Amino acid sequence: MKNIDLKLPALPWQEIHPSLRPSHATLLLADFTRITRTCKNVVELGCGIGTITFVLAERYPFLHLVGLDVDKTAVEMAHRFAKELNLESRISFMNLDVREVERYFSAEVFDAVVFNPPYHVEGQSSHDPNRRRVRETSLELLEGFVRAANYLVKNKGRVFTAVKPQVFMYLVHFMQRFKLEPKRLRFAHGKLDKRAFLVLIESMKNGGREVLVEPPYIVEL
Repeated sequence: MKNIDLKLPALPWQEIHPSLRPSHATLLLADFTRITRTCKNVVELGCGIGTITFVLAERYPFLHLVGLDVDKTAVEMAHRFAKELNLESRISFMNLDVREVERYFSAEVFDAVVFNPPYHVEGQSSHDPNRRRVRETSLELLEGFVRAANYLVKNKGRVFTAVKPQVFMYLVHFMQRFKLEPKRLRFAHGKLDKRAFLVLIESMKNGGREVLVEPPYIVEL
């Protein structure tokens, strides 16, 4: 994959069901996420087996991270991998629906939020039932991710996410409703002369309206 130099965690990838392995969106979002030294606590919503959380933990040794996912099997695997990678002191995982975060967390407790929501809108299903379970979403669920990010991130904190272009404007609508202003955009293309297949967004809670559009990722699918 061009444009990125990403070191993946040393996980037993062959043991992991394909539906839970990182997608292009996962890898690109991990690369796109930029954390500053002032950031101490990060939460990943819909973390799956924790790929992005583990990448950030290795890249930024000063971070403490929490991963949340509704899939109990994925969370159990993430717990196991955290132990195998000796990261238990800095990472924790919870089996939790993002729409229930207010029951378990106080407001504005994280410096940054990362989420890669399920990216096939209803009606764009995969033929693989396992992938369909993991990757299908609805606009109501997408709004739930944005609402949770707004609730958990501190004022002026950053939120990093990636979505298909088909739902990009819905995402922007939800973000602005919950006072998360896009600050940085980057598009991902299979080839330079092809349409973008992914949009990566960094937003700021209660930020201004200025947006930086970065050069695209060229993945060569």
